[in-house]
This record gives sequence, C-alpha cells and structure tokens, in this order.
Amino acid sequence: MSTRFDGEVAIVTGGAGGIGSATCRKLAAEGARVVVADIDPAGAQAVADAIGATAIAFDLGEPADVERLIAETVDGLGRLDVLVNNAALRSPEAMAADTTIESMDVDGWREMMDVNALGFALACKHAIPHMRAAGGGSIVNISSQQAIVGANIGSAYAASKAAIIAITRMVATQCGREGIRCNAVAPGLIGSTRIRHNTGLMEAVLPHVLLGRVGEPEDVADLICYLASREAAYITGQLLNVDGGYLAHMPAPG
Repeated sequence: MSTRFDGEVAIVTGGAGGIGSATCRKLAAEGARVVVADIDPAGAQAVADAIGATAIAFDLGEPADVERLIAETVDGLGRLDVLVNNAALRSPEAMAADTTIESMDVDGWREMMDVNALGFALACKHAIPHMRAAGGGSIVNISSQQAIVGANIGSAYAASKAAIIAITRMVATQCGREGIRCNAVAPGLIGSTRIRHNTGLMEAVLPHVLLGRVGEPEDVADLICYLASREAAYITGQLLNVDGGYLAHMPAPG
C-alpha cells in the first residue's frame, strides 16, 4: 500500500462532498492524518468516522471560522502539511440567483466572492506559517472550468473561481522559496446525483467530452493527491484541468 503521506497532516475543506470525501479517503489510505472540514457537521463526522479521521465543522464564509479551523488542526495534530481548499458556495439558491452580469444581485455577488475567493485566501494565509514551520507544504485549490471560459449564467461563481487561480499563483510566487507549493485544479463534468439527473446538461456537454464519460470524484481526488505529494515536488503555480478532454478541442462536425 502506498504511504505517500506518512506522518503528514492534511485538511480537506468541503470534505463531506463528492470530491472532498474522495480526497479524504485517498489521503487517509496513503498515510495522512486527515481533517474533514465542512459546514455540514454530520456529513463531516460520517466521512471522518469511515476513515479514522478528525471532523471539524466550519463555515468558509466566516473569517474567524477559517482561522479556527487551521488553529484547531495544528493544536490537535501538531502540524500542517497539506491544505486542500475544496469548499465553495454552491447552494441551489445561490446558483439559481447567479445569472448574468446585467442582472447581478450585489449582495449575492459579494457573498460568492467572500466565500469562494476571500475564504480560500484566508485559509492560505493561516496555513502558510504552519507549513513554513514544518519545512514546507502543499496547497491545492479547487477552481472550475467556468473560470476559464464564458457561459450564459453563473457570472459571480465564475469570477470567484477565476480569483482562485490568481490566488494560487500569488501564493506559489510568494512562498515557493520556502518550500510551499500551491496549485489549482479545474474539474469538468464530474458525476453527482444532481448532475447525472440533469438531462439537458448531460445531452449538451457529454458529446464533447473526448473520453466519452462523466468524470468521477476519484478522478479529481487522484490529481489532488498527486499535486499534494512529494511526487509533484517540482510543480507549483499551475492550473490543471480534469475534464476528459472537454476543453482540449473546438466542437466541430465530424
């Protein structure tokens, strides 16, 4: 069994969700002591119980909660080596209200940026000193393909996820010489119950996925764990797509 993360401590925010829980399972299986952090206490605890990890309830949109998450982790486990920033504001209500630039709701836009952009930056801010103390570390930020290409809706979400790419490169630039790496991952069409039952989305997107299938949370978790590991020791400041080739080509007849 691989033990890439023996002796290391890893936080996964949004750890109760599909990509988050898959990442928690893989990190734990490879030797990490994992903190499953989520706004859903019961969900976080269920994942933690299944893999022998620690659950911490927190709200990415509350700056004091973000600071407390990092502090509780280091106080309880002694160090911090890996931070996976995966939590995001994606509630049905927030996503339904997030349409075009012309029809933007100012309060909704600010909330999206506060959670998805400021929340990520604060998690990095509080994690960096502990990684420095440990002699280095790895941060993996989960962005989105909506940060890369335009769409008819989801303007605030796209802007917040684009900010995450900039934050990633700033952290990589400012902290690289201290052995702290920072990379971003942009998932494509990743399977969930909600997505698989969205017939319109599946019919529109799946024909353009070169590998011909919906991605699984484990596909994203595999890349996250690679970037977090020593195997990626010379990779920092990068954005990698996990999309089955969706953005690798232009749709065309034939």
